[in-house]
Amino acid sequence: MKQDSFKAGLTLGVCLGVAGYFLFGTDRGKQLRKELDQVWEDHPELKKKLPASFQSTSFEELIQEVMVEVSSGLSHLSDAAEVASTKKTKTKSPSKAGVIKKFKGV
Repeated sequence: MKQDSFKAGLTLGVCLGVAGYFLFGTDRGKQLRKELDQVWEDHPELKKKLPASFQSTSFEELIQEVMVEVSSGLSHLSDAAEVASTKKTKTKSPSKAGVIKKFKGV
């Protein structure tokens, strides 16, 4: 279970990193952002379908807002997982009454 969530997180992180690099680090990504921004401006009904928390005026701003939200959400999930794992690993030391006496021989 823990291994699966790690793999899923790693896969998601790699995918977001590749997408972010492509969109913000390459010339083709810059061109794609311009094209998507034009579509965004040509179809204002798309803005109405978004949650109220995303009040972007351009598609590029929307991408940046979404990336901030995703990274914030992943940070909270990571913190919650760390807290949960520390709670599971804490063990109480056995009380004297519960300790089994060791056999010392005959």
